[in-house]
Amino acid sequence: MKIVDLRARTVAIPTTAQLRHNTGVHPGYFVRTIVEVVTDEGITGLGEVGGGDQRAALAKLKPRLIGLDPFRLETVKLKLLRSIYYLSNARLYAAVEMACLDIQGKVLGRPMSDLLGGSVRTKIPMIAYLYLAIRPSVGRG
Repeated sequence: MKIVDLRARTVAIPTTAQLRHNTGVHPGYFVRTIVEVVTDEGITGLGEVGGGDQRAALAKLKPRLIGLDPFRLETVKLKLLRSIYYLSNARLYAAVEMACLDIQGKVLGRPMSDLLGGSVRTKIPMIAYLYLAIRPSVGRG
């Protein structure tokens, strides 16, 4: 099995209020780049990276990914992280790795948690993104 394509799409997910975080404020939406890694067997794996529009950076890494085996993550990591110094971004590799793990899970018919050592619980009662929503003042002058 070989990787034959890497596609990246940037999406903006609207929020109902601006979100404050440790490096600033989201402008009313989250920007994420969705990564699709496609194999010669027609299997597509999905990954995701934050930090704005990452399409250009991923396009520069694409030629180094084509022809690699999505099961050989160490080779993928070495090709992507050591390929171009200024693009040596672990977040970009993480998105590609996530897509390769998705491919592996689909091929093996196993949940991704099995590939990462197994699940530790069967249910998670709640998961949340902790933030401070900033809403404009109403009626203040």
